[in-house]
Formats: sequence, structure tokens, C-alpha cells
Amino acid sequence: MAGLFDIGSSGIQAYRKALSVTGQNIANLNTEGYRRREASMEEISATQGDILSVSDQAGLGVRVSDISRAFDSFIASRARDTASDFSRADAYKSALDTLETVVLPEDYDLTSSINDFFDGVSAIAQAPGDLSGRVVALEQGRSLASAFQSLAQSLARFQSAVVDEVQSNVVALNTELQGLADVQAELISSGGSGKASNALMDQRDKSVSAIAEYAGVSVDYNVRGDARITLGATGNGPVLVEGKSATTLSVSLKEGQLDVSVGTGVGEAPTQQLVSGELAGLISAYETISQTANELDALARKVASDFNSVHSQGITLDGKPGGNLFELTSYDLTPDVNNLGSFTSYVAPVGELPEVDFNLDLSYQKQSGLWLGSLPDGTIVASGSTGFIYEGVEVTISGQPADGDELQLSVSQGKAGNMQFQLTQAADFAAAGRLIASADVKNESSAELTALSSLPYQESGLPALTGLLNNDAGVAAASRLLSDGFAGIIPASMESIELFSLGTQDNVTFNVTDEQQVQLKSLSVTIGGTTHSFDTSSYISRLTTETDVDFAEMAEMLNSGTITSSNGKRFAELGLFAAGEGGTLSIAASGAQGALTSASLHGSAEIRGSISAANDIGSQIQVFTREGRHVAGSPMSDVDAIQYLTQANGFAASAEYRADYLNGIAEGGFQGMGVSQQSPQGAEVVRFFGSGFTPSFTTADHFEVTVPTPAQTISLKIGNDTATSLEVPEGVMADYIASQINQLRGDLGITARAATRVELSSIPDGTVSLELTSHNTSPVTIDAVVSGGSLSDFAEVINAHTGETGVRAEVSVSLQRLVLVNDTGADIVLGNVTTSGAALNASPVGAAGQLLTDGPALLGGSGDAYGRFGGEITLTANAAFNLAVAGTSKDSRSTAFEQGFISREISKAGSKQLLGFDATEGIDGNEARPDGSLASAAAAQFSLSLETDGSANTLDASVATSELADLSSRSIAAALAEKLRAASPVPLLEGKTFTSANDLPKDGDSISLSLGSQTYTLTMSDGEVVVSGPEEGRLSAGFDDNHRLVVSAAGGIETGQMLRVASSASDASRAVFGLGEADLKQSLTGRAFDSAGLITSPTVMRFALGDEEHSISITNVDGVVSVDDPGALPAGLTVGLLGPSGGPYQLQILQDGSVIDNDLRPLPSDGARALGFSVSPNQVTVTSDGLEIISQDGSAVDAQANASSLIKERLSLTNLPAEELIVILTGDGARRLSGQFSEGPSFDSEEVQRPLEVVVSDAQSGRIEIIDGASGHSIASRYLDQSGRIEVAGLELLIDGEVSTGDRFTLSANAQADGDGRNIEKLLALQSLDRNSGRGGFSASYSELITNMGAKVKAGTIAAASSEAVRDAAAELEAEFSGVNLDTEAARLLEQQQAYQALARVLSTAQELLDTLLNSI
Repeated sequence: MAGLFDIGSSGIQAYRKALSVTGQNIANLNTEGYRRREASMEEISATQGDILSVSDQAGLGVRVSDISRAFDSFIASRARDTASDFSRADAYKSALDTLETVVLPEDYDLTSSINDFFDGVSAIAQAPGDLSGRVVALEQGRSLASAFQSLAQSLARFQSAVVDEVQSNVVALNTELQGLADVQAELISSGGSGKASNALMDQRDKSVSAIAEYAGVSVDYNVRGDARITLGATGNGPVLVEGKSATTLSVSLKEGQLDVSVGTGVGEAPTQQLVSGELAGLISAYETISQTANELDALARKVASDFNSVHSQGITLDGKPGGNLFELTSYDLTPDVNNLGSFTSYVAPVGELPEVDFNLDLSYQKQSGLWLGSLPDGTIVASGSTGFIYEGVEVTISGQPADGDELQLSVSQGKAGNMQFQLTQAADFAAAGRLIASADVKNESSAELTALSSLPYQESGLPALTGLLNNDAGVAAASRLLSDGFAGIIPASMESIELFSLGTQDNVTFNVTDEQQVQLKSLSVTIGGTTHSFDTSSYISRLTTETDVDFAEMAEMLNSGTITSSNGKRFAELGLFAAGEGGTLSIAASGAQGALTSASLHGSAEIRGSISAANDIGSQIQVFTREGRHVAGSPMSDVDAIQYLTQANGFAASAEYRADYLNGIAEGGFQGMGVSQQSPQGAEVVRFFGSGFTPSFTTADHFEVTVPTPAQTISLKIGNDTATSLEVPEGVMADYIASQINQLRGDLGITARAATRVELSSIPDGTVSLELTSHNTSPVTIDAVVSGGSLSDFAEVINAHTGETGVRAEVSVSLQRLVLVNDTGADIVLGNVTTSGAALNASPVGAAGQLLTDGPALLGGSGDAYGRFGGEITLTANAAFNLAVAGTSKDSRSTAFEQGFISREISKAGSKQLLGFDATEGIDGNEARPDGSLASAAAAQFSLSLETDGSANTLDASVATSELADLSSRSIAAALAEKLRAASPVPLLEGKTFTSANDLPKDGDSISLSLGSQTYTLTMSDGEVVVSGPEEGRLSAGFDDNHRLVVSAAGGIETGQMLRVASSASDASRAVFGLGEADLKQSLTGRAFDSAGLITSPTVMRFALGDEEHSISITNVDGVVSVDDPGALPAGLTVGLLGPSGGPYQLQILQDGSVIDNDLRPLPSDGARALGFSVSPNQVTVTSDGLEIISQDGSAVDAQANASSLIKERLSLTNLPAEELIVILTGDGARRLSGQFSEGPSFDSEEVQRPLEVVVSDAQSGRIEIIDGASGHSIASRYLDQSGRIEVAGLELLIDGEVSTGDRFTLSANAQADGDGRNIEKLLALQSLDRNSGRGGFSASYSELITNMGAKVKAGTIAAASSEAVRDAAAELEAEFSGVNLDTEAARLLEQQQAYQALARVLSTAQELLDTLLNSI
């Protein structure tokens, strides 16, 4: 009976719980996150019987074993993932709907603003000169810029709103993550057995679902009920929640992107796992908005760039180049609100901006008085008291800032939000075309040329030579290139550049330690086969007793001669120079004493120096345009041109080698640039005439019509190259021959120039008459009077007709020679020559006035009446060459006067020359690199030889730059003059003896003296004689102890003339200085000689005294030297020997006042030289420019000069064209280059700098030549294609129509803007896209932007709808599985109610049975 009670009791309890579960389900029908519960029941089995009984098989009833949740992880995951996907799609779609509204408002969009602006531009096109249309366009331009700004700002605000929403969602997500962690903490605490509270489990699942709304996650469930949440769908993403711990999510805006990170502090890490959920949708939306903003920025840049590019090609009503229409750069300088100072600040662009935007924080530091500019990371990058310049931006601040005051600088570029319309005046629209293209009226075709646009200057991008060089000509700053070939680019901004190709010297270098220095004892140097030893103990003494002493001091001691060799030689005497610094010592040898073959430092051990051998061959400098025009250097062979004219070397793809204007000697430099190419030895030169190497002239008693030049072949051969022949027709002049040779200059590098020179002399006094013909076809009659032998009036009459004849006249210093010159080389014809006496002498002369024939032609008088004189042709080249003509050949010879380091100006019919000497500071002197790694010894040398007696004997002088402290032309000239005079006699002038000092001249008294052609003035000042004149220090003058004036040219006089009182001096001044004729004594003392030098006996020296010649004879008998009886010397003139018996001797000539008016001058001869009277007919004068040489007898000066230098080639380029030039090195030389350069004014790269001509040189092949209109030089060559378009010289050109060979078109700047609307038409053309240039089509571009965005909106809408359907299906499945169904629960409630009632009946039955049983008892 107990079992029945137990069964009924347990059943009632079980079904009561089941009814509670069912009621709970029904009660939570609408509770979010509630999952259906189910009560699981199990039988309560009976106890097992023992061996004496049988177990009760009926059982003891039922019990609730578990109340479970309707949960399936797969179904839950599916529902969660689809919900995340929908959240992403929905958030993205909502944002794009808003974006569409922003970009495409219903009433007025950007397209309307663009079209309105074009309408305004169209109004200008209808009347370019009318301001009304321009005013409309001005306003529409501002409106367009404003529309771009407004749209960009709207996008920026929307972006900001999206960022705010993202941050808000991140905060909510982090709250949910922490909430889940808290729930799981309760789960872990209460459900450690795995039987956690179903309510907590529902809270967990609800939190997980909420998290999934924000971000897609993966979930792993533990047996105890907690979940592990990771970001993303892979399960490998960062852990968001695990157990009781939750991390945080953060989103930051960096460089325009939203970056997602997980964690905090050092544990923070970026992640890419956020791919679904509302956050992912918002971030994707932000990226789409950013992309739209970027596309808008790109459109703004295109609008600005295209409009600006076209507008800049036109000119305004004021004739100025068109400026930018739109600007996209913003400069903001914002003061901090907490600033206490009173100041104003400005910001302005001053240079090229960086490619990226930047921000700068400015802070004022009172202690230093500086504004400091720092980057956001705190790095200080700029400073200044009143501002600074940073990255192309100048900040200017004025006023009184307070300590700590701050400014924020923000620079933004290329953004639509920055767009500003730049024009402020209606006249500023550049409606007119900048160029005018016109066809030559002689063109055979009807083709037309159009300038489509000016192209931005495209740089080669190759390294600039100016970056390699240090803008220092010095040898210490020189750079060495590894190989021949490309050396660098001369930038287009350069105005001038001077390049030096240098040789190298023998150089030895030591690198020693401090310890080795202390142990040094000596230095040995072997030069020219001789070893010289230098004791270094004095240096070691300084090294060990003084501070800051190193090899710099040792180098100074060697160079100064403080340390000398064991035989007393100084470094300078050996041609050595040292440089030092620290432990580095370098020694260079000039080569004057031979090669430097070894050098060693001696101490505890020998340290041998590293020898670098000299290379005396300089590299050849070649300069080209990028189009292949060879502007400087030496001609290239076809093989070399192919090797070097490559795109890799910076040449244009269409470059073509042309050397037509090489070195610019004949027609001027390329496009007017100045080209000077020099070398120490000068150019190679050959001179010849129309008939060969013999001067061309003929005389007759009648006029010959034809030019007597024969037909001939001229052959020119450069080095080992094949000879080039030139056929010269009969009857041509020198100018024609020169022009024909110059046409070959591009191939040969030989330049020809012609000039005709005829000397006229010995013209008797009286009237001289002749007919002069040269350039003129009709003779010009010349009549003049000769008086006293002076031809100055004759020359003046000839020069009055130079414009007609092309002939000018020069008169010698003596006025007795006259030279006729035609500078082009046309023949000079003298006809109907008459004189007032004997025939005049006519002789061809060279460039220096020297006679070219043994005897003159006699014209007039008893001579012929006519004479024709041909010109002389001078050929010059940088390389040696050979000329063959008229059966004879001649090799070229170098001359320092042609493109050398010695310049020469010839005047006065050749009787006067001015020489300039060109030494370069930093190269031709002693130089040292600051770090001691390189020394360069002064090695330049200049020499000069003056004629003496017409023989090979000359008066010579040579000076090395190592002897000079100053390398100026004047300094070199002074040194040469001093050495020339050192072998010449010394003049002395003495006056009378005054009784006392009171009788001497008073302050201010003066008198003039003559020394040859020089005049000096003696002036009394403060009781002293002060000398002034052409050369400072040339004369010494003063009163001796006997109160006698003594004046001397102690350095000697190269002409051997006496020092005289000037003819202009008055008798009074003579008397004041004691130089009256009766008191005057003059002497001329020769240089010392000894008997061994008198090879012949007697030795005779002749001298001139006025118009007379006299001689002096010196006898040497057994070493006894004496003056022979002078015989009939003029009274007042005596000769004597000075010096001890046995010599050395000095010959002295004395004269007193009785012969004062006669100019005594020794005549050059071997005898004169042997007796210490080395003289020349030419006097030298040191001037500020160099050395002036004047003939004392009026003949042509004959002077020869030479130079040598470490410089092997110097190339000077000035007035450079506004384009890049390419420098190539050839010749396998030392490849050592230095240079100095200067930039010119900035230029508009799109402006036509010079007028251009476009010439069709071959219509069949389409070959076009682009000619510089100013110079006539070809600057580029092109070939036309079918389109007729070419790009050249920064222009895009179109030739429309069939062309004919010889067609010419002209391009020039437009000077008249009024009424010209060509450029505004180009602006209007931007309404449509030009597929060739890619310009224009702005409305279409914006429509494309709208279309792309619309496609994204549509795709987003479809994706949202699709993901919503998937989400709903998954949610329905989850609801079906886990949700509460009222029908099911009602049926279950009825079932459980019935079971409960039945079980109550069981208990009732059991009670009845029990009662029956009890009643039965």
C-alpha cells in the first residue's frame, strides 16, 4: 500500500513541476531572449530484493530529472550571424541613402554650377573684348568654387557624423562585452557543475546576440555554461570575452581611415576581423563617403588643372599671361584661444610645397625670443624670432607675443573644400591666344599650323651636374667621374656655368696614427730621381709641447720653408706643396723638377706613402641640348653620337645629332648663348690665302675685273681621320672660301674666318689719291694730304667711307704706317693711285700687322696704278689638323693667343698690343683640401718672347704661378716685365748739385720725365720726391746727400733707351729740379758680363742717336777687356767699363746735356746681348689689365707667348637657353671636373621665350625643322605622322593639310589681346572630353561619380533586403526551435492537468484501499 502512496505522491509532485514549467513558458511568451523550457521525467525504480525475496517490479513512481532550455548552438549561431550581416547591410544602406541625398540634392547639384560657369565663359567668347560677359563669368567662377566647397563640406560633416556614430556604437559594444563577462561570472559561480541557471543562460545568449548586432563574432560554449567570444567568423579572431574577462574594442581615425583595434595599452592590436555587424557597416559607409570625397577632390583637381592649364596659355586684356583660375591649397594659421600676447600673424607660400598636407604647432619661447615650429610628434623643425620658412611656406609674426603663446599652422592641398576662384577682375580672363601662328605667303601648300597648347616643361629627372659640383672652380673642390660618358645635367634655371677639365699631379698620401706621428724623425721624397730628406724634429717638438697640433701644422712648416731638406731645399723650390689635417698628410708635385716617384715617413718604422700618378690628359667636355644639338666641345663621329645620344643620357627619343653651331665661333652661340672654349696652349691654327700659302695680290697699270683665285681643291684632315675635300671654284674671294669651310664645321670642328689687310707706307708728303673698292661695286675716290710723314688724315678720310667700302684704316703709333682692313675677307682693290712723289709701298700683312711678303708692291709714282689684295683665311680647331692646298700642305700649330689663356688685343696697325694673362685662383695656385686628403701644387706658367733684331734671338721671360701671391693678369704681367728687363740696361738721370737743402724744389713743384714712350711725373710732397706714372714703382727718385736729383729705372729698360726730361717740360721746371741742359747727366749701364762671354773679339754694339748710328767696340785679349777707341762719337757722349780687373764688367754709356735732344737707343744684336744690352724695339707697360707692348719704331710688334696649367680645358657658357643641357665627357682623360655657376631669373616654362619657325624640310618623309626665330638655329627635328600633331619646344602643334617641301610657318607671341577669343574657345572646349589630352568633360566626370554612387546605393539596398530575408528565415527557425508555441503549451498543459488529476485519483484509491483494510480490521 505504501508503494501506491509513493507512486501517487511522486507523480503529483512531478507533474506539479511540469505544470510550473509549462506555465513559465506561457508566461514568458513575449520575453526577449527567453528560450522554451522542458521538464524531463524519469521513473523511480523499486528496491532490489534479497536472496529470500523477489524485487518489486512495479516501481515507486516518477520524478522530474531536469528542466532544460530549447537551445541548439548551430541554430543560434546561424541566427546570430545572419543578424550581424543584416546589421552591417542595413547600416551601410542607411548611410548611402543619406550620402545620395548629400551628393545629389533635388534642386541644384554640382553639374548645374559647372554648366553655369561654361555659360559665363561662352558669354566671353561671343565678345572677348566686352567686360559685361567677363563680369558674368567672374561671378559664375566664384559660384563654381563655392559649389565645390559646399559639397566637400557637406561630405566632411557627414563623415564626421558617421565617425561619431561609430564611436557611440563602440561604447555600446564595450558595455555589452562587459555585461556578458559579468553574467558569465555569475554562471561560473553558480553553475560550476554544468547545471547553471536557465535564466542566466538566457541572459548570456541575449548579450551574445546584442554583441553580434554591433560586430560579427564566433562563440564557443563551455560545459559550465560560459562562452568564449572571438571577433569575426573564423573563430581565430581576437578574443573579446572569455570567462569572467572582457576586452575592449576601439576605433581610431588615421590618415582618413577608421582603424579597429582590440585591447588597451601595450596589449592593443589592430585587427581586420570586423567584417559584419553595424560597426562594419558604418566603417564601410565611411570608406564609401571618403572615396566619394576623394573622387570629388580628384574632380576638383581635374577642373582646376585643366582650366588652369588652358587659361595659362592665353593672355589677358592687359597682354599679360593668363594666371590660374582655381586654387586648391589652403593655408590656415590659427591662434590659440588662451594666448595672452598681442601680435599678428601671416602665412604665405614662397616655394614648392611637399606632396602631403602637414600641420605645425608654433610656440613662443620668451627666454630665447624664438617661435618654435614643431610637428605633431614634438619634433622641432623650424624657428625664428619673427617667423620662419618651412616646406615652402613662410610664417611672419609681428607684435608682442607672450611666453607660451601658440599658433596652429595647417596646410592642405588638392582638396575640393579649398577651391577658390583666383581672378578678381574681369579683364584677367585670358581669352586671347598666347601664340600667333601664320603661314609664309610663299608656301606652295594650303596647310595651316595651329598651336594647340603649351606643355609643362618636362625635366629629364637625371642628376644635375650642379649637384655634383660644389660651385667652386678650385681643384680641391673638383669631382672625379668614374668613366667617360654622361656627367650630368645643366638645369634649365642656370644662367651661366664655367666648367674646368683638370689634369692630375703626382700625389702621395699618408694616413698615420697619433702614436706613429710622435715617433716621426724625417720625411723623404724622391722627385726627378733625386731623394730629398727633411728633418721633422721641429714638428715633433711642437707636437709634444703644444696643443691642437697635427699634420696641418707640419704641412704649413713644409710649405713655408720652416722645414727644409738636408741640402737646404725648400718644398717650393722642388715644386712641392703639402696639405694636412689630423693624421692625414698629402704632398703634390707640380712636375717642374720631375716626377714624384716615392715618399716615406721615417720613425720607429718606415711608412711608405700611397702614390697617385699624374695624368696630364684632360677630359673633353661636350655639351648638348636634349634634342641632340651639339653646342660646345669637339665634333663627334657617327659611332660616338650613337653611343652617347641615348634616352638613358637624357636625350629626347627624337634627338638628332647636329653640330651646326658647335662652339658658336662663326655665327654666335646656339640661340645666342655665349660659348668660350679655352686651353692653356690655345687652339690649333693654320693660315692660308685664296691661292695657297702665298699672299694673294696682283698689281697692274689697269683694273682687272676677275679675281685671280684659281679653281682648286682644299683638303682638311683631323688627326688620323680621313681627309675631307672641298672644291673651290675659280675667281672666289677669301670670304667665300671661309664660308664654305664653315659649312663643314659640324663634321670637322674647324672654324674659318677671313680678313684682308694691306699695309701702306713710305708715302711721300703731299697729296695722295686712290680709288678704293671692296664691298662696293663702284670705286670710292680717296683724296688726302700727307704732312711730315703722318698718315692720320689719310686714315680719317678712308674711315669716313667704311660704311660703303667695308674697309677701315688703322695708323701705327709712329703715324707713318697705315693698314687697310676688311674684316670679312673681301678683296681690297686700290686703283688710280697717285702720290706727290715716289711710289708708296703696299704690302699684305697678317693679323698682328706683320709683313707677309719679302718686298712691297709699288703703287703710284713710278709704280703700278692698280693693286688687288686677297684676304687671309685663318683656320682654328681644338685638335691638330693638316691643310693641303695648291699642292702644298701644312700642319696646324697651337697658339696661346687663339682660345688660350693669353688674350691679345691688336691696335695701331699692329704697333700696339695688349696681352691679358688668365690664371685661375683655386687651380693655378697652391691648394689644399680642408681634410688634408689632397694637395695641389701651383703648376701654371706663362712665358713671353719679344723680337730683338729680327733673328731667332728674342728677349724672353717666364713666370710660374708658384712665384706669385696674386694671380691677377696685372700681377703676372708685372712679373714678366720684371724678368724681361732683368737682362736689359739700367738708365740713370742726374741733375746738378744744389748748394743747400733750401735750394731744393718746394712742395707742389713738378717735372715730367720720359722713359721710352712712358711719361712719369716727379712731384715734391713733404720734402720728398713722389713719382707718378703708368707703372707704380717703375722709377726711383730722390735727392742724394749732395742735394742732387737722382732718378733711376733700376729694373732696367727693355728698349735700352735713356731716361730723359720730357719734351713738354718747361725751362723753369728744369731749373727748379736742376735738370737744365748744362747740368743734366744721363747714363745707361748694361748688365754684368765677363770675358768668357765675349766669343768674338772685338765685340761690337751699335746704337742709334737720333737719325745717326754709332758703334762701340770691346776687345778681349787674353782675358783683358777694354773699350776700343770709340772714334767719332758725338761730343758729350762717352763710353766706359765698370767693374774690377778681370771682371765681371759693366759697359756704361754716358751723355751730357749737349746731346740731350737726341734719343739714344742701343740696337739689338749679338754683340749688344754679349755686352749686357739685351734690348727689343718694343716697350712693355704693366697695366691693370695686363701687359701693353708698344713698338718704338712704329713697326708691328712681334711677340710670342705660351701658357701651361693644370686646367686642360675651360668651357664658359653664358646666356644659357631656358632648357636643360647635357654634359658628356670624352677623350679618356683624367675625368676631373670642377665648375662654378649662377642661376638666372625664373622663367615661365610654358611661355614662348623666342619666336619660332616651323619649316618643312622634306614633305615626302614629313621631316620638320623647328627654327629659333631670333638666331635662325635649328633647335629640333620632327617627323609628321598621320595626325599632323607634334610636340616640340614645349608646344603641342598641329599641321592641318598636305605640306610641301620648303613650307614655312611662324609662331610668335600675341601682342594684341583685344578681340581675340581663341583661348576662351579652348576653355569652352573643356565641356567635352578630349580623348587625346584627357582634358575636359567635367559634367560627365561628375555624372560618372553620381552613377558609381548610385550603383553602390542600389547594391546596398539589394544586399540589405537579401540579408534581411536570410536573417528572418534564421530567426524563424530559431523561434520554431527555441520559442514558446501557445498551441503546444496548451496541449501540454491539458495533458499534464489530466495526469495530475489521474494521480490524485491514485492517491484517492490508495486511501480507499487503506480505509477498507483498516475497516476490515
